[in-house]
Amino acid sequence: FILSAELRNAPHNTRIRFFWTYTTGDIPITSFEMDNGTRDPDIYISNRVDNGGRPWPQGEYRVDIFIDDRDKPDAQVEFEVK
Repeated sequence: FILSAELRNAPHNTRIRFFWTYTTGDIPITSFEMDNGTRDPDIYISNRVDNGGRPWPQGEYRVDIFIDDRDKPDAQVEFEVK
């Protein structure tokens, strides 16, 4: 799975955290953290997860995206594998 988004008006060294979940089984898949360094305040960010070459289980998934230390996600992406 690949997720990409546009980060806008972000100060330097803004931290972005991605949390991937298999919501059908309420199972965390993985998390990833990055920061935008000293790049332009408007950049594209992305995150990728794979299943070691195996097919992903059918069901519903979610990616929660957090900016810095916020408690609630700034964005959520839900999708389904059929």
